This record gives sequence, structure tokens and C-alpha cells, in this order.
Amino acid sequence: PKRAAIRGAAKQRDQADRFAENVLPVIQSIQEVGITSLSGIAKALNARGIKTQRHRAWTATGVKNLLKRGRVLDEAAKGAIKRAA
Repeated sequence: PKRAAIRGAAKQRDQADRFAENVLPVIQSIQEVGITSLSGIAKALNARGIKTQRHRAWTATGVKNLLKRGRVLDEAAKGAIKRAA
């Protein structure tokens, strides 16, 4: 049971990472037009009909968490590049 829980958590993490990789470019385009507050980004995502991974409306907290995941993914990618060099 413990191994299954670990595999399940890893699968959820991978799905969340892929979701973030798809939504982050949309958030960047929203920021490029001057909408930079978390609540403003959430409103813009909702206005575009983009739902969260759980098919719900965006909130400022959800945007914050996604941006945090994006930073973690960036740092992991940079670390992988350094290790490969």
C-alpha cells in the first residue's frame, strides 16, 4: 500500500507539472498586456474559459500556486542543463 501511495503521488505531481507547462504560457501572455495581479490573472483566465486542473474557476491562490510550480520547474530544468554540461 505504501508503494502504491508513493506512485500515486508521483503521478499526480507529473500531471500537475504538465498542466502548469500548458497554462504558464497563457499566464505570460496575460501578464504581457499589463495584467499582473494574481486576482487579475485569475479573472483573465476565467474570462478566457480556461479552467483549473480540477475543472473549476481560477482564484488568486490557484494562480499563485501555479506560478510557484512554474518557478520550481524552471529551477529543475536549469539544474538538469548544468548537470548535462
